[in-house]
Amino acid sequence: MVLDPKKPGPIPKEALEFFKAKGLKPAFSYRDVWAQEHRRAFTVAKILEADLLKDVQDSLSDALEAGTPFKAWAGKIKDTFDASGWSQYGTEAQEPQRLRTIYDTNLRMARAEGQWERAERTKDALPYFEFNLGPSVKHRPEHEELEGLVLRVDDPWWEKNSPPLDYGCKCFLIQLSAGAAESLGIDDAPNEDYSANGFGYAKGGRDDGLDSALEDVE
Repeated sequence: MVLDPKKPGPIPKEALEFFKAKGLKPAFSYRDVWAQEHRRAFTVAKILEADLLKDVQDSLSDALEAGTPFKAWAGKIKDTFDASGWSQYGTEAQEPQRLRTIYDTNLRMARAEGQWERAERTKDALPYFEFNLGPSVKHRPEHEELEGLVLRVDDPWWEKNSPPLDYGCKCFLIQLSAGAAESLGIDDAPNEDYSANGFGYAKGGRDDGLDSALEDVE
């Protein structure tokens, strides 16, 4: 499913439940919460106050549920930031991009998790995924190499290579029947691991050993 920031559309139930269940993890740097920690922890770099972080999480949860477009969400969250005195957006020129990153990354990751939950239930009828490039004008070369890749839903390669793969990545998966996959051509899993920026982690509940690593998540 492609996320159109202007018209996100209705959020799948699984994606909303995943996002609402995240605990809070105040952090100074985006690297302070890494890889699989993102499955259980909601964070925004440089927001160290739990109450403000919760306000941001709630605003995104509402945006997911209502299909709120970016500009409407950004206007409301800026009011929240201004009222709190938090101003770590960067320069005025950087501010829209910072807010866009917060919005797009969280919505895309939630939708990706929701897709995995559905795929686990429907893989008997739709046992394959196809990797597709998103609507970006320019794509990362390593993502272009993956376009059209067809592998079984339960192929372990997807665990660290299902989109979004990086900040700003708009790539997506389409679930296919066996017949459709065979007509396109089923691939062998690439050896390369294209995961970057901490996004290369198992999705859809495959989080062995994560509980002990996140004992301090509120």
